[in-house]
Amino acid sequence: THAQSRRRLDPEFMRRYFVGDGVDMGCGSDPLGNYARFYPRMLFCHAFDLELGDGDAQTTDRFQSESFDFIHSSHLLEHVADPAATLRHWLTLLVPGGYIISIVPDEDMYEQGTWPSRFNWDHKHTFTISKPDTWSPVSITLATMLPTLPATVHRICRITNDFEACLPAKPDQTVQGRECCIEFIIRKPGGEPL
Repeated sequence: THAQSRRRLDPEFMRRYFVGDGVDMGCGSDPLGNYARFYPRMLFCHAFDLELGDGDAQTTDRFQSESFDFIHSSHLLEHVADPAATLRHWLTLLVPGGYIISIVPDEDMYEQGTWPSRFNWDHKHTFTISKPDTWSPVSITLATMLPTLPATVHRICRITNDFEACLPAKPDQTVQGRECCIEFIIRKPGGEPL
C-alpha cells in the first residue's frame, strides 16, 4: 500500500514496469492486482503466496517459462534460502525484455544493527545496496549480487519515505506506514528496445 502511493507519482511504473501480464510473488493479503486501476497497461496480475496454497515462490514449477511480462515481489527475498537462485528462477518465468520489480528491507533502517531481526524472526538475510562494511553476518550487497544475474539492473534505490532515523526506541517503523527499504528493478535481456 505504501509503495503504491509513491509509485503512482512515477510514470515508469505505468508505462514500462507494470505492463501486460504479471505475478505478485509472496503478495500476502495485499496483492498488486488490487491497485491495477493505477496501472492502465496492466492486463492481469496473478496473486501468488505460500499462505494461499500456491507453494514455494523460490522454486515454483507452477508456471511455464516465459509466462509473464513482469514479476513483482515485496518483502519476500529476505525469507528465502537463496535470493540469487530465486531471482534466476524468476527470470526464466519472464518473457524476453520482462521486468522483476522487488522490494527488500534495508538492513540499517529495518534491522537497525540487530541480528537476528527483532521484527521478523523468519528473515534469513539482510540487504544493503553497497557499503564498505556491514554489521550483519547474513548481509547481501545488491550491487554485488545483481550483476551476477542474467539481467540488466534497470534501477536500484533506497526508499526512506517518512523514515525517522533518530527515534530513541528504534521501533519497526513499517507498522506506522513508513518505508525503509531498497527497491530494485532488473530486466531480462531481449524483447523490444527500451
